[in-house]
Amino acid sequence: MKKTCARLGRSLLAAALLLSLTPAAFAIGVESKSPDDFVDLDPNAWYAQAAAYTLEHGILSGTEPDTFSPEETLTRAMAVQMVYAMDGKPNIGSHTYGDVDPDAWYNDAVAWACSKHVMYGYQEGRFFPDEPITREQLSLILYNYAKLYHYNTLVRSDLSAFADGDTTSSWAEQSMSWAVASGLMTGREGNMLHPGSSASRAEIAQIMTNFCLNVMH
Repeated sequence: MKKTCARLGRSLLAAALLLSLTPAAFAIGVESKSPDDFVDLDPNAWYAQAAAYTLEHGILSGTEPDTFSPEETLTRAMAVQMVYAMDGKPNIGSHTYGDVDPDAWYNDAVAWACSKHVMYGYQEGRFFPDEPITREQLSLILYNYAKLYHYNTLVRSDLSAFADGDTTSSWAEQSMSWAVASGLMTGREGNMLHPGSSASRAEIAQIMTNFCLNVMH
């Protein structure tokens, strides 16, 4: 059987039905939802179409049955579980992070990410699963995932076009340049890229929609 991500590249809806994620606060492939199911989704918001896309394709779920929480930040545990689920949640790999409980819902995702070189922890041997994911961290995760399946990772954009482009961490310059060139990320108000800032669920919805449509096609 081919991996879920390959099927997602050809048929996003069919693949999304095969995906699953724990916990309910951030779930992939649990079930298709309509934006009308959530009381806090403004149909006129900038992220409305992306929220609808990710909900309808099972990429995102709500934090509660009727709540999407678009402004809530995404944690590193949620991020690694998201990409792990996109790969069909294979039971492979191991890790040595002291702050990842073997019984944690994201433990297998961390082990997989380590084995596939998709996501890394910190030098002190910790993963910091509860820390908010930053935009530059997310760019590197998606860049590594794209490389894993030989999607186009060659395009680049000049980060100096942003007022704070030079604040991008050296380890993220390549992935951020790729993410901008691939249309995954754009600047915020004031032509600011905010590479070290956290990413909200609304931003994640937009980034993942862009990733599916622009990269995994």
